[in-house]
Amino acid sequence: MSWSEKRESVDLSPTVKAARLLSDLLPDENDTALYGGESCHFFHFQTNDYCVLERTVRLALRYGDLKEPWFMSIERFSDFLLSGKSDSAKSRKSAPRGYDFSRVKEHEAFLDGNQLVVWSAFTQIYPEHVNELQYGRLLSEFLQFCEAERAGHLDRLSRGLDPGEEDPVCKRVIFVTYGPQCPMPELLRNSMRVIRYDSLQAEDFRILLREHWERNRERIDRELGHSRGLVPRDAAPTYDDGLLNWYANYMAGIPEMSVRRLLSEMRRDFPGGIVDFKARDKIASRVARHKNETLRIHDRLEVKDGGKYDASGRGGKPGGGGIEGLDAVTNWLNEHKAVSRESGLAPNGILLVGIPGSGKSATAKLAARILELPLVKLDMSKVLGGRVGDSEKGMREMLSDLEYAAPCVLWIDEVEKAMSGADGKSDGSGVIQRLFGMLLEFMQENDKPVFTVTTANDISKLPPEFFRNGRFNQTFCVMMPEYRGCCDIMRSKLETWMEAFGWDVPERTEMKEYAKRAFDACVGTKDDPRFLTGADIEAHVKELFCAYAADGPDRRPTVSRLAEDMRKAACTTRAQAPAASLSAMRDIASRYLDMLQRGLRMAGSGSTPFATENLALDRVRFYKYVEGEDLPECVIHPDPDAYRRALKSEKPEEWYDAVFFKRLVGCMNELVIYDRELTPDETRQAYYSMKTAKRY
Repeated sequence: MSWSEKRESVDLSPTVKAARLLSDLLPDENDTALYGGESCHFFHFQTNDYCVLERTVRLALRYGDLKEPWFMSIERFSDFLLSGKSDSAKSRKSAPRGYDFSRVKEHEAFLDGNQLVVWSAFTQIYPEHVNELQYGRLLSEFLQFCEAERAGHLDRLSRGLDPGEEDPVCKRVIFVTYGPQCPMPELLRNSMRVIRYDSLQAEDFRILLREHWERNRERIDRELGHSRGLVPRDAAPTYDDGLLNWYANYMAGIPEMSVRRLLSEMRRDFPGGIVDFKARDKIASRVARHKNETLRIHDRLEVKDGGKYDASGRGGKPGGGGIEGLDAVTNWLNEHKAVSRESGLAPNGILLVGIPGSGKSATAKLAARILELPLVKLDMSKVLGGRVGDSEKGMREMLSDLEYAAPCVLWIDEVEKAMSGADGKSDGSGVIQRLFGMLLEFMQENDKPVFTVTTANDISKLPPEFFRNGRFNQTFCVMMPEYRGCCDIMRSKLETWMEAFGWDVPERTEMKEYAKRAFDACVGTKDDPRFLTGADIEAHVKELFCAYAADGPDRRPTVSRLAEDMRKAACTTRAQAPAASLSAMRDIASRYLDMLQRGLRMAGSGSTPFATENLALDRVRFYKYVEGEDLPECVIHPDPDAYRRALKSEKPEEWYDAVFFKRLVGCMNELVIYDRELTPDETRQAYYSMKTAKRY
């Protein structure tokens, strides 16, 4: 038996599951209570593939030991019921109750004892489909006909008369539709049963990949030398469970028909057209392009390539390990990876809040790599519409697209800007509030495995309900990296650029020395320091290698030479938080204190010197500074003695964190820390009222 003949008897798990469900819902021919069940049978199949619909129905009838079905389109069925009229199409529109359902008993399928399956396609999302009125009217009249038959049967039974036929039309005629949605009149909605299709499972991909091999055996034999006896004829590739699970996860949401086509199209991406299905990177890139093409219909979501995660790899390398300075986030993602696709156990997502350039956006890509899921980015500007109702419609379409893309990682970047006005204070129309509510409901109630990574720079602009339990599984505070984290970031960036230039990368110990000396060259002096974010460090390294590209050494320079060149590059590259910029330091201090108030967890695993704070409970509070003390009353340092010693040190690895802490708490002294329900203006007004009343 050829593989094509075998394939007819091999149905994939979504079809099998749907067929078993349908079999349980179909009328039982052995049931003697002919009029005891439903008076008619309507089903809607959530698939765009007629072949899948037909295979499901045939398989379901075999499960129920019923005869093979006779398929007929609604147009042919209508013409059959209206046969004898000169213009059936015109009659359907003008003549009320123009269908003669008693004629069904004369149909060939009915006479042979077959099930008559009447189908119609609803391939559009909205109810403008040309068949809607025709189909709704036909089903409504069929329902009335079946109810009249049942009423007549029961009436004859109650009067002791012959109950009539034992083979009613309602048990032999099944109406089915297929498509994303089925717009139905209110009368028919309670009678309609929906048949859904699950995603393909790992074993399904074992079948599909084997099928692809068999279909292309002749070409594969020619390319690999089977015909010359170099390779055994039965040497089809084998795939481990881990790879098959990866396929099931990465292609979940893509229907069977599209998966088969996608597997065939992958030949274009491989030399000689021989697909290496173990090459995850190429396959993932091809799947991302396919989903992008599908999602481009609405153009509200974009599939990004997050790369491949290597738990032992270097974070600076494309698709490598974690992100330096965000160890707590990396550990949390690894701990929850096992349940990220389990229904009811899968986490909803995480929220990362911090200053710009601290690695929040990179964490979204990190989550996709660790969880081995596609990364989908939301662009709110493409959801908003100009006419009334367009924005809500756009949000519904976007959420529907997300269900197609699932399982995936949804990246919502700078949510406070995307949802500006969600607090109701700047959006007079209430559109943003409604969109925000729809998004929050999806994040909490969605049963699809969509892991959300939401980033924000200023959470004071978000409403309080955003932080309620159930929205996120964990919220992280992402601050300026401490000295050790900065050196790790510098090391990873230097490694990446050295490899790009073709230089030999030194061993880890020597590379740490390169990173330390290079970072020390960027931070200025203790009296005039420059505090760097991860983005600042990346910009400094890029500036250095741009100079090397123009006129630099052919091979890796010495540590001293690289440090001196980095010092020159740093003079022309700005920093996020130079200590001389009071406004920048105040902004960092304000964001940091707001995050502490809300109980956010620090994203780094190390104990930062500014991680502990003694908050008062006043509704409006400010920080009092005792003259002559190194620390204000509100801040508790883990080791005050070590902090004071570090302030006197001349070594950057000692004074860097301590000086940053001193500048930070110096700005805290001038800040008012306000309740999250108050705006900054309301806070300042309350603060000055308290000062006037001499409460402090």
